[in-house]
Amino acid sequence: MAELFDDNGSGKFTPNAMPLDELPIPRVLEDWMRTHPPTNYCGGVFNCYSFTYPKAMIVVAETFEAPDGQDLMLRWFSFRNTKSKGFEITEVMRKSPSEDYAYHRNMYYRTLCGWQTVYRDEEKVTRGGYYGYNYTLWQKEWFNKWQPVPLKNAPGLSAYWINPELVLTIPRYKYSGWTPKSHLSVIQYLQQYNLNNGVEFFGKLGIMPTKGLISKATKDGNFRRFLRDNAKQAATFGATVTLYAYKHKCAFDDAYEEINSKARASRHINDGCREARDIPKNIDRRRIWEYAETVGSRSYNDYLAAVKYLQLDLTDTKVIFPHDFKRMHDLRINEAAALKGQRDAKAAEEYAAKFAAAAKDYAFANYCKPGDAFIIAIPVAKNQLVAEGDALHHCVGKMGYDNRMIAGTSFIAFLRKAAEPETPFVTIEFNLEKTKIVQIYGTHDHKPEQDVIDWAEKWAKKVAKIIQKVRKAYTEELLAGEKKHATIYEIIREMKLTA
Repeated sequence: MAELFDDNGSGKFTPNAMPLDELPIPRVLEDWMRTHPPTNYCGGVFNCYSFTYPKAMIVVAETFEAPDGQDLMLRWFSFRNTKSKGFEITEVMRKSPSEDYAYHRNMYYRTLCGWQTVYRDEEKVTRGGYYGYNYTLWQKEWFNKWQPVPLKNAPGLSAYWINPELVLTIPRYKYSGWTPKSHLSVIQYLQQYNLNNGVEFFGKLGIMPTKGLISKATKDGNFRRFLRDNAKQAATFGATVTLYAYKHKCAFDDAYEEINSKARASRHINDGCREARDIPKNIDRRRIWEYAETVGSRSYNDYLAAVKYLQLDLTDTKVIFPHDFKRMHDLRINEAAALKGQRDAKAAEEYAAKFAAAAKDYAFANYCKPGDAFIIAIPVAKNQLVAEGDALHHCVGKMGYDNRMIAGTSFIAFLRKAAEPETPFVTIEFNLEKTKIVQIYGTHDHKPEQDVIDWAEKWAKKVAKIIQKVRKAYTEELLAGEKKHATIYEIIREMKLTA
């Protein structure tokens, strides 16, 4: 069995290297299938054996001492109904309880063979090229390779141990305090025991140890006596209720109701008044929800949204529980709306200035010469983009082209008929990095006539030539260490270049 582990002495579980034929056959699984009638699924297509779940049938095999003698090994099988002629099996192994990973492999091909009837005379074959687990046969090549998976995602992890009494045969866990009669989750319990042998105290009482309980019992002798006197209730109600009952010197039933009433109020707030979640936790959630129900949860939600927008103090009960709610609701809503209007106006003003500055940079691309059939106009405000999009029924005013102009990645140009300079006709997007047209559309995103496209391409080549020329001059400035211009557009304006 030493082959289960690598050869470097680390003791790390390496299932890809293990001789799988030598692993112990899960006799618990065999015994169960021999002594229990099968459950019929899929209209009699096949029979399955299940301890708990009809859709994810979990069968735990056996635990045994690991080859290094330091831990337990656990192996189990997860049977899943595939609504076909067979069932899917996932085989899982883990070194427990100290390792954070399990290892699994899935069975690709599925079949039922009735080993004890049809294949009784071929038992020797099953010891070689086949795995035989009572009623089921499958070839080894029908499995994929062992794959590591975090325990929280391991298939069948929720299954209980069928033969947990084997834990007591491992010397290191002989005095752990855990017994099968305690009904404590053996994996979680032994993980805690590995960290702190003192949890034996909890095992003997039948109480599942948690970090909170361990910490409190370590520091407080009175709490240890409290646990001894109330072990059955502490095991039934759990750590949170136990700690609350001790702290407030109340009955476990009262502590349970107190905790759950707060939890119910929190759920109501989360579902019906989400803005109240930001109220400090020291304010009783039940009081918040009772107030919300009294004044109307939707109105209260709107009120709190306005209060937060105004950055008022949520720790002040006069703010979160106003005496005259209707008056204060209307007042805060109006104040928030006014403030938002001011902020929006300021933001719009700043945005308009940025767009106008960008449009000024691209002004060199304007084109209007007598005798030409078309002209080019660069928009100087976002509302011009919106009007263009509305007139031509496309998305130039809605899909962030204004932000691209501000960012300097591309600019929008309006191509118009010279005879109708105010009438939207064709819209162009010119990419500044590629120095070429990347989009050109007329009404309803239709491509314009070829003569229009050809004219636009000639204009685009002039624009590209200007940009490339100025970029070269700007780069020479930088290399010479004489940066005279902030952007290439300052050079364009200084040289009075136009398309």
